[in-house]
Amino acid sequence: SETLDIRTRWTDVADAVEELANHVDDTSVRVPCERPIADGEWVRFAVQLADGTAVLEGVGRAQGKTNGRLLLSLLQFDERNEIMYE
Repeated sequence: SETLDIRTRWTDVADAVEELANHVDDTSVRVPCERPIADGEWVRFAVQLADGTAVLEGVGRAQGKTNGRLLLSLLQFDERNEIMYE
């Protein structure tokens, strides 16, 4: 499996949630990704604020890449992120 630690420019959770909302739906999340990851690969991901604080963490299956974003489906979130995702 792969691991993606995605450090963003956002400085607070409110900014992160606002930006991430456009890239999340009921079954998937699209995260920035510059390196190639094979379709079907399980990926552990952590989206972080500028200071390194994790905002959204979990595991998903890679389902292709578009416009520099990796589509992850079959999501499993760390327990503290379940509420934020819903």
